[in-house]
Amino acid sequence: MKCKVVICDLATSALELRLSNSTTMSSTTTVDAVYGGHLYIKVGRFIESTTAYITCSGGTLCMSARHLIIISLKDIVHLAAADSIPIPRLSSAIHPQTQYYLNGGTIELAATGANSFQSLRGNLANPKNYKSVTFSGANTLGVNFKNLTSTVVIDSTLTITGDAIVDCIGGASTTQSFTGHGGLVMSERIQDLDFKTK
Repeated sequence: MKCKVVICDLATSALELRLSNSTTMSSTTTVDAVYGGHLYIKVGRFIESTTAYITCSGGTLCMSARHLIIISLKDIVHLAAADSIPIPRLSSAIHPQTQYYLNGGTIELAATGANSFQSLRGNLANPKNYKSVTFSGANTLGVNFKNLTSTVVIDSTLTITGDAIVDCIGGASTTQSFTGHGGLVMSERIQDLDFKTK
């Protein structure tokens, strides 16, 4: 299914909106001159599953403070494939620097199980600027992990929780990093973040 705009505007931030099937959004300006096709998480929790999710497209992600998007879809093959379909899968092609419109909110990469590779979307020319990012779910040491395609900026909080393993490399094993003024919060296992020196 192809949508132009999806708005998550629930009664409270504790409520959830779940997709029943996958959908995509284009960067066309016919629906909105500023945002084009977009996903706007205004109030509530927008939760994808491994079978119903936002597919790769040029649309834009917009988020308000204290709200959440949880992404469970994982790559079923290997890291390079995950790196080619980074999360969020909306590329924000309409923005001059391909940035998202984030006034707050948390993006959570929550894949678990076999082949649980997930790649947080970066941008070489203009690093993506995120408010809060959480890596959760479960990975297996030496088998799979979560990563970032290129250096990103964290304004508020980077959280690693549960059995998630985060490796600071890109799909071609190039060194990447988290920058910005955000704080790092970790639980469960101290080895969850693998720092690489340049």
